[in-house]
Amino acid sequence: MKKQWLIIFYAWMVVVPIFCIVLDLFMSTISPTISKNGNQNPTSYFDLSVINQFVYFSVWVTLGIAVFGLVNLINLFTNKMPRWLTTKNNHTFITSMGIIIMIAYTLMLIFNPERENRFGVWYKTLKTILEHFITPLLLIVLYFFHPTGMVKTRNYAKKTGWITIIFPVVYVLVVVIRAAMLYKYGPKSDYLTWNQTRSWKEGVSIIFPYGLNPWEKPAYLWAPALVLLIFSPYALGNLLNFLSNKSMKVFSTRKSDTPPKRSKAH
Repeated sequence: MKKQWLIIFYAWMVVVPIFCIVLDLFMSTISPTISKNGNQNPTSYFDLSVINQFVYFSVWVTLGIAVFGLVNLINLFTNKMPRWLTTKNNHTFITSMGIIIMIAYTLMLIFNPERENRFGVWYKTLKTILEHFITPLLLIVLYFFHPTGMVKTRNYAKKTGWITIIFPVVYVLVVVIRAAMLYKYGPKSDYLTWNQTRSWKEGVSIIFPYGLNPWEKPAYLWAPALVLLIFSPYALGNLLNFLSNKSMKVFSTRKSDTPPKRSKAH
């Protein structure tokens, strides 16, 4: 892939994810959505809007994509960034993460119609299209059309792939610790209880994301989702690495089979 196209792709990975997060952050404060009971969601408090961003796995992935784009964009011009950030292993990890949030959001729209209604406002729709669909698709294009090396399938499965589960494990720990602290030491101030007209649990914008509350939902709903979240980067990363290796071999074979062009006689 030519350098001009790489600049465009990496610049997109930097600008668009940050734009999506900032757009949702500020618009959720300025023009918050309405909950099922007709009340305005408490993201109208700016700090609660920040928390509302923080607890979603897709936002963590989006920030990771932005860092990935920035590092590789800088490396295009300097070639001085750490290799572990610019080689295929990291590219595989980021691409798998992007695919995961695209698949997860698609399934959520299919099996949870209420979520579709909640994201009916224009800025949520724009954010969804850019963050959950276009950006992951561009990551896939970049991954296969600009391979950054070949990692043996066996080596990735045995050594590198397992490192990718650290990211979702850290996310799960943060969310669970936050929820446990809220349940144990829930704030009682008017700031979150809206002058004591509702409980603090209702005042907090969100405790567990994606509606998967282990204290309220049965284990057969949240347990499989938790296992998939933790191990899907490893499984999908192995698949992507395998497909990438195959495509590189096919491309190199076709290139070697192409006869060289004859130079014109002078």
